[in-house]
Amino acid sequence: LSRGVTKAMRDNEYRKSLFILRSIVILPFLLLMMFVYFSWDFERRMASSPQGTGLPKLGIVFTGKYERVWMGLRLMKNGDIQRLFISGANRVSGVPKDGFIEQFVVQGELLNDLINGRIALGELATDTFQNAMETACWLEQNEHGDQVLLITSESHMPRASVALEQHLSGIKVSRLSVPEDVTDGPSSYLLWTEFRKYLGTSIVSRSPKKLRSYFEVQYGVGPVLICR
Repeated sequence: LSRGVTKAMRDNEYRKSLFILRSIVILPFLLLMMFVYFSWDFERRMASSPQGTGLPKLGIVFTGKYERVWMGLRLMKNGDIQRLFISGANRVSGVPKDGFIEQFVVQGELLNDLINGRIALGELATDTFQNAMETACWLEQNEHGDQVLLITSESHMPRASVALEQHLSGIKVSRLSVPEDVTDGPSSYLLWTEFRKYLGTSIVSRSPKKLRSYFEVQYGVGPVLICR
C-alpha cells in the first residue's frame, strides 16, 4: 500500500512538472502570436477602408484634432457624404459647440446643413470610449443606413474603430484616416502610445459584457451620462 501511495505521489508530481514545463514553453509562443496579430491589426486599421462603390452617406467625426473636423466638413461641402455627426464638440476637445461656426468658418450650404440638422454636434463625449457611446446613442435616435464612415486621425483610428464597432450592432464601420499634421507622419513615440491604448481598448471590447459595463461605469461613460 505504501509503495502504491508513493508511486501515485510521484506520478502526480510528474504530471505537475510536465504541465508547468508545457506552460513555460507554450505561453510565450501564445503571447508572441497575440502580439503579432494585434500589431498586424493595428497597422491594418490605421489605413482607410477600400471605398470601391463610394463613401457611406453618413460621416462620424471623433474630435481631438482640428483636421478631423475639417475633413468631415470638406466631405459635406463636396457632396461626398450627406450627413455628418461630430462627437465631442466641447471645450475639453478644443471644439466648443457654442463657437463652432466661427472656429470652422461654417457658412453657405454648410451653415444651412448645420441649421437643418444634416450636421449634428454631440457635446458630451470627452474621450474615445465616450465618443463611441455618444455616436451609438445618436444613431439610435436618428435614421441611418447599414454603414457609417468614421473620420479620425490615422494613429487614432485603430482604437477609435475598435471602440465604435463594439457599440454598433448591424452597422458596418468604414474608416477614413486623416493624415497626421506633420510632414513625416506620426512619430515612433506617438505610434507606441497609440498602440498601447489600442491594446487596452481591444481587451476591454473583447471582454465579457459585465466587465465592459463595470469599466464604463468606473470611468463615467455609462448610458446615464451619454444617452440623454
